[in-house]
Amino acid sequence: MKVLGLAGAGLGTAAAAAPVFHDLDEVIASPQANWKRPWYVKEVDQPTLELDWAQIKRYSENDNMRGSHRAEYMDTYLPREEQDARSALKKEKEAEWLTAGRPGYNVRDNALSGSAGKGSVGWDFLGSQRTPPATPWQGTPEENALMLRAAMRLFGAMTVGYMQLDANTENVVFSRERGDKISNVFRDVDKAEIKDIGGGFKEHVIPNMARWVILYSDQESQELWKRNPTNMTIQVRYGRGQNIQQRVQEFTQRLGYQTLGAFSTNALVIAPFAGAMTGVGEIGRINRILTPEYGPTVGVFGLITDLPLAPTSPIDAGLFRFCHTCKKCAEACGEGALSFEDEPTWDISGPWNNAGHKSFFEDSRKCRTWKLLPEACKAGRCFASCTFTKYHESNIHQLVQGTLATVPTFNGFFRTMDDAFGYGLRGRRHDDFDTGPREAVDVAQEDWWNLDLPIMGVDSTVGAQRGIS
Repeated sequence: MKVLGLAGAGLGTAAAAAPVFHDLDEVIASPQANWKRPWYVKEVDQPTLELDWAQIKRYSENDNMRGSHRAEYMDTYLPREEQDARSALKKEKEAEWLTAGRPGYNVRDNALSGSAGKGSVGWDFLGSQRTPPATPWQGTPEENALMLRAAMRLFGAMTVGYMQLDANTENVVFSRERGDKISNVFRDVDKAEIKDIGGGFKEHVIPNMARWVILYSDQESQELWKRNPTNMTIQVRYGRGQNIQQRVQEFTQRLGYQTLGAFSTNALVIAPFAGAMTGVGEIGRINRILTPEYGPTVGVFGLITDLPLAPTSPIDAGLFRFCHTCKKCAEACGEGALSFEDEPTWDISGPWNNAGHKSFFEDSRKCRTWKLLPEACKAGRCFASCTFTKYHESNIHQLVQGTLATVPTFNGFFRTMDDAFGYGLRGRRHDDFDTGPREAVDVAQEDWWNLDLPIMGVDSTVGAQRGIS
């Protein structure tokens, strides 16, 4: 590390005296309010995946694997009879395991799985439509960006980035939603509205003055995702994301501005694309966002607002470059849904992908059909196996990430060491697809209940400034 000039980089122990602030204006104006990224995260002009704006068009959410074409897509990979047989086997096995009290599937674990995501407010395009104040808040785009990030961290967001819409970046907004009944349209109007156009179809009207995208991440519990494929793999990002969205809408409306949100899960902004453009993360081999702070185990959500915001830049933390070598996530999928190619491609794997960027495109049909089997994948086994799904308490992980961000020669070595130290799924290897009884897996599920875990199951101190008085 000394030869590389990296020894101790970003790991200094001397701390400057904590600054003293007298009012909120001083807090917002202080460098302490800025986005605190790890030292090895570099801001760049373009994201690390190549883009071809001539190919990038507005994309309908109805065309991806969540839309009405899902069954049609899956039938081209696996006959419907075999899909049904897999589902029946999974139902049968999980009923047996529930009766037998098997860890990961027993009454206690199912109770946790069924309750952890409850209590959210739901998705809403317009928000509460609060009457704006007589005198709206006035701040520079830079001040607004700092102010909003401070508020959103309080509301539960992890990382927050911004992007200004133009003729190219407007393509980050979905054209239609998954049921194909609602269109997102830009109009030269002062106020957003939901317009009924008859026949069950509606338009979600976005004012042309709403030119800024807010992109935020919300972390899942790494410990629970590492217990894939049992029912302990709980997805809480959507409920938390709904609550954050509502609070942001309420906050900005009280300031005198409009913020438009998703009206169903992932229905407004193409999150991976926006995440790469705003610097929230880089696109990885999973064709989803990898964040330097939290890896891939995050939900990424987007809002559109007319509150002027200073854009954030794309980043290069060496994550996408590392994915060229690693392939651990691809090995974790027993159905082969992820690419094993050495280089990304412009060629999409099917209509569930959006063209115009050079990536490792996934076959979403295989992802869906593998999850129909018992003990295959509950959700995101690839996420849980990722080399970047790590905690930051250990300085060595920061040092490794700093090295791979600056000296990619060691990428293969770091991947090998990740396997050697047994990181990834709890109780089994990432590429172990044995669907029989697994004693080590059962022990890992049972152990979770005895862990001393942080509040909400995530480390909220990453990127935070503590000791301010």
